[in-house]
Amino acid sequence: MGTCVSCPRCDAAAAAGRAVCTRCGFAVLEERVAGHGLRRRARSLGLAGGVVVALAAGALTLPAALTPASTPISGREAERLLGVRYPRILNAPHAVIACPDRPIEPGGEAQCWILPRVGQQRAAVVRLSSHGNAVEIED
Repeated sequence: MGTCVSCPRCDAAAAAGRAVCTRCGFAVLEERVAGHGLRRRARSLGLAGGVVVALAAGALTLPAALTPASTPISGREAERLLGVRYPRILNAPHAVIACPDRPIEPGGEAQCWILPRVGQQRAAVVRLSSHGNAVEIED
């Protein structure tokens, strides 16, 4: 299936794929579908814009991910996390979950106590990761 191209200067039929009109020497540009080039350019600009946005977002979040967190968790926050792990003890009357009042620094740990109303008391170690982004409970 051939493509018809005409010269804009002399309106002579030119062979597809030739860059110059054979009759007058005018430079002929081929466009297969009207507006297709605009869509292609718009898509390219959209993709380039998306890449720029992704790089900017990565540049903002990457340093934050590589630096350790400087905020420790409090003893009350450790008690809340143990309460999530042991909901029956948290909601039971006269049961106690107790952690020291001192904050747990990134890379540190604290020993907490789980005292149910009935049953045996347990000790639990609450550790904060070195980056401060994960809590591990060992009981």
